[in-house]
Amino acid sequence: MLQIIKELGNMKGHSDVEIIELEELGRVSLSGWNGEEYCRCWKCNEDGYEKEKGSTSFCLKPKYEPDNTDDETGEVLSWNRTGFELKM
Repeated sequence: MLQIIKELGNMKGHSDVEIIELEELGRVSLSGWNGEEYCRCWKCNEDGYEKEKGSTSFCLKPKYEPDNTDDETGEVLSWNRTGFELKM
């Protein structure tokens, strides 16, 4: 699993594209959410644009851990995104 180092916000002019920093991959733009994974991701610069022109995109599937649980029922109330699994 690739751990999240820092969540950096969104790509300038594209509020649906997130920018994060991951260990091993560095700064990455997340796009193409299909309800399960981000199917169009790329290594990017500080603005979210391709770091290297013509580079291949890849898929990242988020991994979550319980963040808050109900003390009485044990039900998970919220989740924390902790990292991503690289899908090629």
